[in-house]
Amino acid sequence: MAEDHSTDGSGTANRNHDNHKNLYHWVYVAGISLLTGVVDFVFLWPEWHLGALLVLATWFSLVAIFEFRNSKKGLAVSVPVLLFVVALIANFFIPASGPEVEIVGTLQPGNLPTPPNGCDGMPTNLVSHDALKILIGDSAAALNGLGKIWAIGIAACNVLGIERTPQGINIEAKLYDAQGRLVATINDNTFHALSGKSYLVDRHGDLSTLAVTDQNGEEVLFVRYLNPMAVIARGVFGCPGHRIVPVRDGQPIPGLVMHSACFFNTYTAIHVP
Repeated sequence: MAEDHSTDGSGTANRNHDNHKNLYHWVYVAGISLLTGVVDFVFLWPEWHLGALLVLATWFSLVAIFEFRNSKKGLAVSVPVLLFVVALIANFFIPASGPEVEIVGTLQPGNLPTPPNGCDGMPTNLVSHDALKILIGDSAAALNGLGKIWAIGIAACNVLGIERTPQGINIEAKLYDAQGRLVATINDNTFHALSGKSYLVDRHGDLSTLAVTDQNGEEVLFVRYLNPMAVIARGVFGCPGHRIVPVRDGQPIPGLVMHSACFFNTYTAIHVP
């Protein structure tokens, strides 16, 4: 009497199918997921938290769509939506990267000429012959002798300070974004990027120059110590609750009533209300 091997053959085929399915999950799903996670968090996470979370959400959404495309089509839609919602919520609660810190040092004078400015021709009893002239927009501030002056203030915020010392000038700055968030500071010759590597300091290979750029490479602060008697500064300045004020070389400062003026003997030289 012949034996029926159909059941054994079917069982073996099912076991082989299960083994191939397990292998598929380990190699293609788990393996690629692990590799994606490592690359994502090593290279993208330090630069852009939201981007890293969205990359993971996209990958696992593709996995969910593939797994549920035939059997559970509802999950093929709801799981990706849930993943992206979780990514956005997680990004809201995850703090930004720790501050980037860099020593910027004291700026040294260059040998460039002083451009014409509002303090030219002022009486020496108001602006001494050895005063440091700080050129901002189409106006200027004068600092007689050594000491510190806030060159520009926006509303309640003093945003750019310059201290004249026998060793050179020290910069103090508070940089805000369009939403009024403090994103970078310079204090005690140290630059702090409060949002990780989004803001960078650049000395242009020049001891007389300091620049700060944002994540798009756009300049948000530029200071050059032209010569022992003059500094030129520009940037994009802000304060919580106040619009951003772009200050360009030789151009009127938005919101400032006086133009081509000279400010001296004051704690905050140029104030934009």
